[in-house]
Amino acid sequence: MLSSKKPAKNTIKHKVKTEPKKEDPVTTVTVPYKTLTTFLKAIEGCIEEAVLSIRDSELSVKTTDNANIYMVVAQCPCKTEVQDKSPAKIGISVKLLNKALLHAKGCNVTMSISESKILLKYGRFSAQVSCVDINALRKEPNDPKMSLNNEFSLPGKYLDEICNMVSSSGKVRLLVENKVVTLRTEEGDLSVTEVVGTTDGKGEANSLYPADYLKNIAKAVKGVDCTVRAGVDHPVHIFAEVEDCNFQFFLAPRIESE
Repeated sequence: MLSSKKPAKNTIKHKVKTEPKKEDPVTTVTVPYKTLTTFLKAIEGCIEEAVLSIRDSELSVKTTDNANIYMVVAQCPCKTEVQDKSPAKIGISVKLLNKALLHAKGCNVTMSISESKILLKYGRFSAQVSCVDINALRKEPNDPKMSLNNEFSLPGKYLDEICNMVSSSGKVRLLVENKVVTLRTEEGDLSVTEVVGTTDGKGEANSLYPADYLKNIAKAVKGVDCTVRAGVDHPVHIFAEVEDCNFQFFLAPRIESE
């Protein structure tokens, strides 16, 4: 029985097919290593390929996972030099960009971005990553329209702690009762409850979330305080600023029948 051929390593399935020209307009972006990797890793926790928007002094990505359960809005400050007609949006392989930065710790990273490729330079190293065809990628989603009646501050460390108490196949319930905020794991015969704060919000919150997605959020925010908005059987909305990057995470709840 013949096995299907595996894709070659470090290749992009839907890369831009046009050959670059010497005169292709280029945008030059400079970002500290820590800021750039923080930005990319938060996105990679959602999806491996995404549309990158390039603006004056900012890189940004707004994307959902393939199941439309998890959404990330990420903004990364940078120094930008834009040539006329250089692309405002490109498709990127987040995974390969992260890999290209393996030895960039402590450096400023300079990226020369054209429609078909990204040239990276830092320290003694340079690298080239092909761009992904934007037409093959998921379109940028609209902002969710929600009315969430509770807002509170949550140390990212607390979210990381509760996520470490459950496997990726488990679930975590977010509860607000009598203005006390708790997180509770639900998996098999073990349940762990953690008190994580209080809120002045009106009403209660009670929603159940898949732990695998929450684990990705926890990795991104475990070193900072977050602002959380929550409701009853509603998506949770988490804001955080990490290494000068601004993140918003939206995660849809698991609705289970009684």
